[in-house]
Amino acid sequence: MQSFREQILSRLSVPESGSLVLAFSGGSDSLALLSLLPNDRTRAVYVNHRIRDDEEIGREIALNRSNCAMFGIPLKVVSLDRNEVLDRAKSGKIGLEAAARALRYERLFAEDADHILTAHHQDDEVETFLMRVLDGSPFYKYEGIRMEDGRLCRPLLLCPKRIIEGYLAEAGLKWSSDSTNSDDSYRRNFIRHNLLPLVSQEEKNIISRIGLNLAELRKKEESIPVFAGVRYVSFPLSSFLSSSPVARERAIYLANSYLPGHSRLKREEVLLVESFIESGPRRGSFSFHVVKAGDEVRFFPRRSDFVYSLENCPENPFFHLSIDAGSIDPGLLRLPLDELEKPAIVRSALAGDVIRLKDGVKSVRELEKENNVPYSIVLEDRIGIRCFFSRLYGGRDRLSKDLLGRGGNTLSVE
Repeated sequence: MQSFREQILSRLSVPESGSLVLAFSGGSDSLALLSLLPNDRTRAVYVNHRIRDDEEIGREIALNRSNCAMFGIPLKVVSLDRNEVLDRAKSGKIGLEAAARALRYERLFAEDADHILTAHHQDDEVETFLMRVLDGSPFYKYEGIRMEDGRLCRPLLLCPKRIIEGYLAEAGLKWSSDSTNSDDSYRRNFIRHNLLPLVSQEEKNIISRIGLNLAELRKKEESIPVFAGVRYVSFPLSSFLSSSPVARERAIYLANSYLPGHSRLKREEVLLVESFIESGPRRGSFSFHVVKAGDEVRFFPRRSDFVYSLENCPENPFFHLSIDAGSIDPGLLRLPLDELEKPAIVRSALAGDVIRLKDGVKSVRELEKENNVPYSIVLEDRIGIRCFFSRLYGGRDRLSKDLLGRGGNTLSVE
């Protein structure tokens, strides 16, 4: 009968060459992996998130140093600023756990190493699968945790937790326990303590195989290229229509993630967006705006109201707008500032706005439809709307008829 060490080694997948950095929490899983790594090319990094009691952290670091010394592997301790996790959670509108994880990976990937190793195991993959099923995540996310993802490697991913625990007991190793791991207010902890014990080992094996097979499918399948621009995110309509449902969902999910201030997508909305792109009209609104323009599908964030006063404007008052567009170029609309009847402002367009153009009076909403943009910016003075700006959103700028006759021009490129 195989020992637990033999069982864990038969499932272990460590990169055969290159320098290794282990994300070492000091817990049971990372200690098991630490003890099995080649000490001549491995170093461990412990990230102190500063969200637990200093005394607890001090005991943990002392034990971690002792364990690393036992296996001849150097340990580096990286301490975050006191409120860094909280500040990241607030700015990113995410939970503390997600903020801590993001900061931890940032510090790990800043290390000079060929491979970054984490001690994720099979039970972690099952937990992740269950979380995503319960959250209604897009189908492609069911691939779970990847064994390899660029520099990131997870050598224990095929190993069940019970084997890791058996190995540690067999070796007589002592590890540290994070007090937050017992807090069921964290969704993963709730699943780990209340749902995972109900899943048999055979069921865990099946779930793990599903995740690994989906990950392999992703490697072989061509993905839809997603481009993150300054004002919107886009991908080719033709690529989308010729791709599989999994690739389509991934493209929609990724496009949303690139939008500023994006919210988390539920799979129900992803399916609605997919149906709209395939057979809907040119424009649609969800938790973001979607516009089909030629062979391009554009995603715009929800409009936020914008107002800018031109009372003390520089020589080129639209300098900041042209910077937002990515560059200053001769195609941007020009206007004679001295012809404005101040006070004048640049603001988000509103329902009911109209502008007198060379070809007659038009509503701004009509112009938005003509330019296939979800919203626009206008310049207004005491006379009324004098300029319509949509080039920043992929449309075309327009200047009022009276300003055209006073030295303004509409040099703009669609």
